[in-house]
Amino acid sequence: ATNQLRVYPREFSDDELRAIKVPTLLILGNEEMIYSPAESAGRASGILPDCKVIILPDCGHAIPFDAPKEASDAIDSFLKAE
Repeated sequence: ATNQLRVYPREFSDDELRAIKVPTLLILGNEEMIYSPAESAGRASGILPDCKVIILPDCGHAIPFDAPKEASDAIDSFLKAE
């Protein structure tokens, strides 16, 4: 059997989010079922000092598979602006 490193996502505390000092892009899918995209967007915008939030339509948890072009375009635009 092979050992595999498994990293499971966890929620960042408000203090951990406040410690992020670089511009941040948060891409969410509007059909996410694990958490509320609207609540996550509001929380990030209220805590992160320099956060851009994009909520993509018709996307769930697998944004790179649901909307690869839209996600890629959003990342390119964000990086070019910085």
